[in-house]
Amino acid sequence: MTGTLEIRGLGRNFGGLKALEDISVTLAPGEILGVIGPNGAGKTTLFNTISGVFRPSAGTVSLDGRIISRMRPDQIARLGVGRTFQSTTVFPETTVRETLERARSFLTAHSPMAWLGSFGQRAAGHSVDRVLKRIGLDGMADSEAISLAYGFQKILGIGMALVQRPRLLLMDEPAAGLNSSEKIEVTNLIRGIRDEYGIGILLVEHDMKMVMGLCDRVQVISYGRHVAIGTPEEVRTNSDVIDAYLGKDHELA
Repeated sequence: MTGTLEIRGLGRNFGGLKALEDISVTLAPGEILGVIGPNGAGKTTLFNTISGVFRPSAGTVSLDGRIISRMRPDQIARLGVGRTFQSTTVFPETTVRETLERARSFLTAHSPMAWLGSFGQRAAGHSVDRVLKRIGLDGMADSEAISLAYGFQKILGIGMALVQRPRLLLMDEPAAGLNSSEKIEVTNLIRGIRDEYGIGILLVEHDMKMVMGLCDRVQVISYGRHVAIGTPEEVRTNSDVIDAYLGKDHELA
C-alpha cells in the first residue's frame, strides 16, 4: 500500500479572502506530519480542500501522482483518503460494531441511502474485529456507541476511518476535549496505527506537547501562508514560528 500525498501551490479563496495561499508539502507513507498555526490560519480549510469539500482556487492535490483536487469527497475517500473530525460522529441507535460496519460499507455503497442500509453486508476494508482490537474497543463491541464516554467516542471515530482501509489519514484535532491520560492513549494509538498499517498521517492539533512528541515533521501556517516546515526541534526553535505562533514565553519556545 502506497499513499504519497503531494500538495503543490495550493490556494483557496473565499471572495476576496485568501484562506490558503501557495501551500506546498509532500507527505510520505508512514510519516506523521503535523500542521499547526493560530486560529484562522487555514488548517481546516487545508483539510477540506484535500478531502474535496472545497475545490482549490489554485494549485493541485495528488495521491500517488494522480490529481484528486477536482474530485468529489466520496471519490477521494474511496481512493484511500481517510479523515477524522474534531467532533464525535457516531451513529445513533447502533452498537460500536455496527458503527464500524456502517463506516466500512461506505467503500462499496453507491449512494448515501445504500451506504446506510448496507452495513450488514460484506464490504472491502480492514476487518472490523481487527480494528476493534487495534483501537482497544473490542470489549465494548456490543455497547451502544452513543453511550460511550466522550474519549471513547473520539477513539471510535478513528476506528471509523481505519476500517475504510485508508492509504493516508487526515486527523483533525484528535486530542480536542480529552484529559491528560486520554491524550496519552490517543497519542499511542496514532503511533501504533502508523507502525502497524504504514500509512501517512496528516495531523492538525493545538496540543503542542502532543505534536512535538508524535510528529516526524511539523508544518506551520499563518493567515493561510507557509511559515516553516521541519523536525519538531527545528520548528520549536524557529524564530519565525515563535513570532507567528508559539510566542517568546511559550513553554516550547
